Amino acid sequence: MASRKKNFGVGMASSSKITENNTIKDMKAKQNFNFQYIHRDKIDTNPLNKRYAQDDIEQLKESIISTGLLHNICLTKDEDTDRYRLISGERRWHAICLLTEEEYKTHFPSGIPSHVMAFDSETDEEIALIAANVEDRDEGQEKKRDSILRLKELYELKREQGDTQYKNINKMIAEKTKMSTRQVTKYTNTAKLIPELQELFNKEAIKIDDASNFSVLSEEAQRKILEMIQRDGKVNHENVKTIKKQEAEAKELQKSLSQKEDELKKKESLIEELTRQVKKLEQKSKLVPDDVAKDEISELKEAKEKAEKERANLQLKIQKLEEDKKQREQRNIEITADELKRIETIAKLEQTIEQFENSFNVLKSGKNIIIQDQTLRSKIEILANRFDMLLQ
Repeated sequence: MASRKKNFGVGMASSSKITENNTIKDMKAKQNFNFQYIHRDKIDTNPLNKRYAQDDIEQLKESIISTGLLHNICLTKDEDTDRYRLISGERRWHAICLLTEEEYKTHFPSGIPSHVMAFDSETDEEIALIAANVEDRDEGQEKKRDSILRLKELYELKREQGDTQYKNINKMIAEKTKMSTRQVTKYTNTAKLIPELQELFNKEAIKIDDASNFSVLSEEAQRKILEMIQRDGKVNHENVKTIKKQEAEAKELQKSLSQKEDELKKKESLIEELTRQVKKLEQKSKLVPDDVAKDEISELKEAKEKAEKERANLQLKIQKLEEDKKQREQRNIEITADELKRIETIAKLEQTIEQFENSFNVLKSGKNIIIQDQTLRSKIEILANRFDMLLQ
């Protein structure tokens, strides 16, 4: 079998003969990417690379001898020592260091083809190192997640230091690591998992898609999922859907409760202000009788009475919401499809009743017109009869 011819150029160094075409390519590469040939003895390891495994070095050495160096290494120069520090390609460098002097001169007569990078800070250097390793290495979920989270920390650090370009950090990480923004977001989401689910993710007992979905749920919901996995030995997606529905309904219930409580506070403030104004006008009227003041007092009292009724209505709604919340917290059974339908129906009815209450104020303001207009009066009477029938 004929031996395979080895070419030596940018991205692949395997022969002692460099053709003219490759020389031109090398010159262009030097200009565009600061491509250089660096002797292996002038290169040092990078302490930041300790997190990445340096295994199968012997097999990689044999691969380099037989097929060449398929990817250049990346370095940064330490101007103080006139030496180079690895950014990516440490396994390749270790493999090349295993070559005998003769093998090294044969395959790398000018040195190791390298992309020499310059950085403004140690933070930029670490970003480049991590990004290169994430892109080059096919590592497990845990290490990939740790790398992405570390990148996020570094980008956030640069943003805190006043670098305005770091707005959409997940998008920047995606561009740097050649991943999709969606995938990066999934990995960053896993930081919100409870420790037990984090451990299952690290052991790859749950995959990245599930882990990301679980991370947006509350601690209580995540505990339920953990119990399910521990009980069944796997993720039951139908049960997860039920848990997510429960979570969404609980959030909506809390949101409604908070809104009603805010409304109640405003009504309380309004009643206090109206009470103050009534007292002020009553005192003024005692000193100086005034028909206009009497009318104002009457209007204020009417407004106060209306606000007090609305307050009482809000208090009843809050009481009901709190009871619903308490019942939900005490209930540990799964919500059935019929129960979900019932909850949705109740929510729609409450919304309709609230809309009618608002409309009723319009009808009340036109009471005199309704009484005088027979058509309007008949419609109101029909509507009143329907309400009576509804409650029978």
